[in-house]
Amino acid sequence: MKLSTIRVLTLMLASVALASCGGSSEDNSSDDTETVTSSVNSAELVADENFSFRIDRSITLVIQPATGLTGVANVYSETDSTSPTDDPRPNYLSRLTTIRPDLNGTADIVYTGTEGFLWVEWIPAVTSTGEETLTKVTIDSTQSTYYVDIQ
Repeated sequence: MKLSTIRVLTLMLASVALASCGGSSEDNSSDDTETVTSSVNSAELVADENFSFRIDRSITLVIQPATGLTGVANVYSETDSTSPTDDPRPNYLSRLTTIRPDLNGTADIVYTGTEGFLWVEWIPAVTSTGEETLTKVTIDSTQSTYYVDIQ
């Protein structure tokens, strides 16, 4: 009886050992994956002498209100993402500066180039002398001074 118990235990132990090894139905051949190794020497990298990673640049914005108009111009750099596409408006949290043409109608702005335009919101000092207006100024890579006429 001892001999049959030893055989049963040996058979059970062998079954557990085979089951714990598991197996894989995947083909682990390396035919599908190729490793391509290439190296570039830094001496091979050549950039134009005028190349720069900077995306910001200085631009000048000149506000020109019509004769007799007084007020302020708020300048914004982003569009409100919640505004309807047929009636976009500036993101009021992206205000860059406020220009008072009666003191100085020019502002130098560091433009980051994120959207390709600036919003200029004109707010009259006296509502009887004019209306609030919103102007979208498209930034061109070759131009550095922009004039906004307020009527």
